[in-house]
Amino acid sequence: MKKFFHYYLSAIIGLAFAFCMLGCSKENSPGAENVAKVQVILGGIDNKDIATLKASKEESVTSNSSVQIRNIKLGEDLYLQARLSKVGGSQFNSSSDIALKASGSGTKAVVKDVVAGVKYKVMVYDSQRAYVDEAEYTAGGSNTQQFTLVPNKQYSFICYSLNGTDPLPWVSNVGSSLAEANLALTMSWTSTSGNDDLLYTRIDKTVVAGMNVLDILFKHKFTEITTKVDASAIGPIVDAELYFGEIYKNIDVDLESGALTYKGPDVRKMVFPAFNLPVITSRSMTIARPGFNGENPYPGSALIRKVYGNIKIGNVEKYFEVPELAVEPGERYSLDIVIKTSPDQVAGLVWAPGNLKYDGASYSFSYTNGLGSYFPFGHLYPYGMKGLTAMIPVIWEILA
Repeated sequence: MKKFFHYYLSAIIGLAFAFCMLGCSKENSPGAENVAKVQVILGGIDNKDIATLKASKEESVTSNSSVQIRNIKLGEDLYLQARLSKVGGSQFNSSSDIALKASGSGTKAVVKDVVAGVKYKVMVYDSQRAYVDEAEYTAGGSNTQQFTLVPNKQYSFICYSLNGTDPLPWVSNVGSSLAEANLALTMSWTSTSGNDDLLYTRIDKTVVAGMNVLDILFKHKFTEITTKVDASAIGPIVDAELYFGEIYKNIDVDLESGALTYKGPDVRKMVFPAFNLPVITSRSMTIARPGFNGENPYPGSALIRKVYGNIKIGNVEKYFEVPELAVEPGERYSLDIVIKTSPDQVAGLVWAPGNLKYDGASYSFSYTNGLGSYFPFGHLYPYGMKGLTAMIPVIWEILA
C-alpha cells in the first residue's frame, strides 16, 4: 500500500512538472502576440505634376516660373534663345502611372511605377538609431523577405536605390549609429548609360504585433534634363559639343537625413544620338548640383553655372555660353535651344544698334566682342530688368 501511494505521488508530481514546463515554454515562446512582422511593398516614385504651373509672361524669369529664357547674340548674323522648362511628372509617365489628387489643392502627386528589375535596399534602425537589420529587393520580384521586430516600438526604415539593375553600392558604417551611416556615390557618366538616379526615402513607423506593411514611395534626389537644339531656320546640325558646367560626379549621401554632400565640381557632356538633322535631341541625363552659394536669387534651387559649347550648322561653327539656369533637385526639365537668323524671331526682342549696354546704373557700348544688351522695342531698359530701377538714373540725369 505504501509502495502504491509512492507510485501515484510520483506520477502526480511528474504531470504537474510537465504542465508547468509546457505552460512556461508557451509563455516564453515568440508567438504572434510577441512579434511584429514587416512586409515591404514598393509603391513607386513620387513625381510632381506641375502642368498647371505657368509663367505669367514669357519674358518673366523668376524662381516661381516654370520657364526660364536666356537670349544670346552669336556674332552679327545669328541669334540664340535658350528656354528651360520644368516638365510635369505626368508628361513623362506611362499609362500605367497612378495620379493621386491632393485634397484641398489643385495639384496632383503623380506616382510612377518602378521598372521591373530595379534593385533597392531597406535598412532598419531602432529609436536609439542603432542598426537592426537590412534587406535588398528587386522591383517586380516576390519580395517575400520580412523584418521581424519588437512590437510597439518605433523604427526608422531607410530606403534607397539608383533606379537601375546594377548591384547597389555598400553603405559605410552600416553597423554603427544611423547618424554615421553614409553612402558614397560616383556617378557613372558613359556615352550610352550612367544616368544614376538616386531614389531615397525615410519612413519612421511604430510597428504593432502581427503583420505590418511598409509602403515605399521613393523621391528623386537628382535633376533630370533633356536638351533639344533646333536650327531648322538655318540648316542641318553637323556637330554639337555641349556641356553642363560645374556639376558634381562624387556625392556623399547622409542616410539619416537624405542630405547630399558634393565633392569636386566637374562638367558633363551632352550625348546626341544623331547629327545631320535640323533638330537634334540629347539623351536625358541626371545632374547633381548644390544650392547656390551666397545670395540666391532662386530660393530652394541650385544653379547650373552655365551651359556652353560649340555647335556646327553646315559650314558655320559658333561657340556660346548660357549663364545660370535654376533647377530644383527631384524635378525634370526640358532645355530647348533655338538658333535663328532674325532677332525678331527670338521672343520679339530687338538687338540694340551700336551694341548698347546697360548695367543698371549707366549706358555704354561693347567694342570688344560685339555683344550688347537686348532692348525690347520702345524701352529704355534691357530685357529682364525692371523698368523703375532702370529708369532712376535716366530721370536723375534729366532732373540734374
